[in-house]
Amino acid sequence: MAAISLHSAFGILHETLGLRKLSARWVPKALREEQLVRRVNLSREPLTKIEANETGFFDRIVTGGETWIYRYDPESKIQSKQWLPRGSASPVKFKAERSARKVMATIFWDSDGVILTDFLEGARTVTASYSGTSIITTLNLTTLDYNNLLRRTIRYSTTE
Repeated sequence: MAAISLHSAFGILHETLGLRKLSARWVPKALREEQLVRRVNLSREPLTKIEANETGFFDRIVTGGETWIYRYDPESKIQSKQWLPRGSASPVKFKAERSARKVMATIFWDSDGVILTDFLEGARTVTASYSGTSIITTLNLTTLDYNNLLRRTIRYSTTE
């Protein structure tokens, strides 16, 4: 072990050598070369249409997102901080665990706003089939209406 202080080591690393400590950036998964090329091409396509000033381009985009929502998500210790007068006793916070039960919340929207909000219970996942069925059911569309919606909609998918 080196016989220098932590402060000295920090100074050498940061100031003298110009290094900084960074955390790795999380990515969903390692992509193959063809997947990376596909993502770049999918990203460039809308930019081309925007630059070409294509009429109604944004009106034809429908996108969505998903997130897990826990049935019970306790306040963190920091969130439960309180302003108290000097000398008063500290409040007590019991450690609570997030509930094991959770729901997958999905939302789809276009340039006019939210089209669909849905909640999936259990271990179900969001698939193209689920998305289509949900939109048909929620918007009370016939299959013909749904096909017309798909025809006017630009769909971009970055997954294989």
